[in-house]
Amino acid sequence: TDDWDVSICLLHAVFGGDCLASDFVDANPGSNSSQSAYDISGLMGFKDAPDGALYEEAKAMFAEQSQRYSVSLETCQSCFQQARLRADRRA
Repeated sequence: TDDWDVSICLLHAVFGGDCLASDFVDANPGSNSSQSAYDISGLMGFKDAPDGALYEEAKAMFAEQSQRYSVSLETCQSCFQQARLRADRRA
């Protein structure tokens, strides 16, 4: 997900359990991310329509479940505090 911290909070809202700092660690960091630009010129304009549709459906499901369980950045503050996350990470 594009919103890892809130997705972890949602996981705990759905399944329970304590929020732990280790839940929020990127266990597989890579050199590319959606926060850094990468060269897509090699794709020559190719768009993966099935992948795009799957991604959009996953985003819609995340939004639906977030609403169902009343999960948002604001409502996750207690989970973040329990995990002892820095305040600037949660902003």
